[in-house]
Amino acid sequence: MGRKLLLFLALAAAASFATGNYWIIAVALLVEFGVVLLVVPVINNRCNMQYMADLRKLNRGNMDLQSGWVKKPWQHDEGECMRQKEILAAKIEAYAVESAAWRKKSIE
Repeated sequence: MGRKLLLFLALAAAASFATGNYWIIAVALLVEFGVVLLVVPVINNRCNMQYMADLRKLNRGNMDLQSGWVKKPWQHDEGECMRQKEILAAKIEAYAVESAAWRKKSIE
């Protein structure tokens, strides 16, 4: 009886890990022992949530290209960001030149 139990649980564990569906081992434990191992489904859900979060991070740039996707105000591409930086740098440079000229005028 002990060997059959170990074989059954090993087979269920192998099927769980191969398919990524941890409910299989939970059901196997329920069938054998009459208890539900609640930790396994929680781990499975957390793994799925992490996988979806990683997938969203990877596809965040591609989401702008999807039809019907409206660009949010906080979203920008790298080129737009560089243009904004160049515009800001030009404004700072112009202000520095203007300020230097004003200081020179005020000293004289």
